Amino acid sequence: MKHKLLIVLLGLGTIAGYGASCASLHRHHDQRRTHFEDRVADVCAAAAHRVYDQRSQPSPVAPPAAIVVPWGYPAMPSAPAPTPPVAPPAAATTTAPTP
Repeated sequence: MKHKLLIVLLGLGTIAGYGASCASLHRHHDQRRTHFEDRVADVCAAAAHRVYDQRSQPSPVAPPAAIVVPWGYPAMPSAPAPTPPVAPPAAATTTAPTP
């Protein structure tokens, strides 16, 4: 008897919880939409300010100069030679003293 009563109470609680959740979603729909629109507007404005600030400052690094080959097509400078690998430092080995 207690088991069936517990199942009924848990089921009613679940249904009431879902009902309260749906009612809250319906009631606060306009507030969430307004908050989302404000957030999107802030993100867009920040991106526009970032682009404007980047365009108003001179570029710190000049683009690589193209090399004109005899047939008229520009070619990019060749890549620098790769650096040789560096050997890792020798690991210090310690041995435990023997008794």
